[in-house]
Amino acid sequence: MTTLEVEMPWHSAALGMVELSESSAISVPRQSGRTRVALDASLRASVRGDRVLYLTDGWEQSKDAMSRFVHPLKLNDPHVLARVRKADGAREVELTNGGRVHFAPYGSRGIRGRFDLTVCDDYRGYSIDDALMNTDRILYAGLGSTHSGVPTFRISANRGDDIDDEDVWKRVHPGVGITTTIAILRRLHQSLTRERFAVEILNIEP
Repeated sequence: MTTLEVEMPWHSAALGMVELSESSAISVPRQSGRTRVALDASLRASVRGDRVLYLTDGWEQSKDAMSRFVHPLKLNDPHVLARVRKADGAREVELTNGGRVHFAPYGSRGIRGRFDLTVCDDYRGYSIDDALMNTDRILYAGLGSTHSGVPTFRISANRGDDIDDEDVWKRVHPGVGITTTIAILRRLHQSLTRERFAVEILNIEP
């Protein structure tokens, strides 16, 4: 099966948890490949013939997520794609086995039918009552405590860690050397408030 993007060491463990859980959550720092895992979970479900709802923080984010989902399939496994629909604001990928992934922002109207899996990417406590009533499984992916009461794969610094210590950054952030560098984190440390840096880069809850 096609792997959508660069894989980090934690990805397979997180996907294994998602596969074994009725519902689950992923809580990792930004630039750690969280969306890639959410997209891979969607791919695995759709390859089984499932119907997936992929929720994002806006239409541009939905467009980007669908592009990241479709592009590697077109390159490596074009035979599995049946249709890509982008009409009237709807964004949906249909596979030849009947599996579907519908991309939409939180709060979208007109989403109909039941879904086998709903993926909540960049989840920040949005109201998803309609999705909860019409889905069998949910994957929450975001920062901090994405959702209580479900198995959670979490990567974060400890509250007692020194957030100004670059050794802490290297230990905690799984993207260092893959999707980001210490030099980039150093610039973010200078430009962000200490609180925001702690939340977004080290995944420490405020």
